[in-house]
Amino acid sequence: IRAILDTAAEGIVAVDADGHIRMINDAGAGMFGYTPRELIGRSCAMLAPGGNIAPLGTLRDRLLAGEGGGGKISVQVRGLRRDGTTFPFSLAGSTVVIGDQTQFTGVVRDLTDEQRAAQELVDARARAEAADRAKGDFLATMSHEIRTPLNAIIGTTDVALASALPAATRELLETVHASAGALLY
Repeated sequence: IRAILDTAAEGIVAVDADGHIRMINDAGAGMFGYTPRELIGRSCAMLAPGGNIAPLGTLRDRLLAGEGGGGKISVQVRGLRRDGTTFPFSLAGSTVVIGDQTQFTGVVRDLTDEQRAAQELVDARARAEAADRAKGDFLATMSHEIRTPLNAIIGTTDVALASALPAATRELLETVHASAGALLY
């Protein structure tokens, strides 16, 4: 069983009713920058920013109250690494009674990469929407800027075509008029 726990990809931890770590596997301890030996017997408060284990206490209270269908509840909290950095993690916990003692077991999963990927998607979507708005603004501006001189070209060629012109000049002006009209409409 120990070999299975130590080779599990997710962190697995057991905490007693007083909040002391009774068992933690390599993945769980490593997530916080420790070895299991450094954590066993210590308060789980050392793994919370500012020692604030209120979210974990709330989880314990909810489990003891039988919440979560079969005593299983998941929460997301912030963890404190040995180097002082914090990170988001999820803890899916349940209760287990061993003799006359209730312990809390949980699977600990670092959410840093998931939250970073989610934020990157939000940022990419915002950039795509901004680019789409810029494209629309550009097209609206260019349309307006092109229409003004095209109307002048069409108006001027209308006036010129209303006068007597040599056939070659008339043909050239009709081509200019038709081309400007094609661009405008």
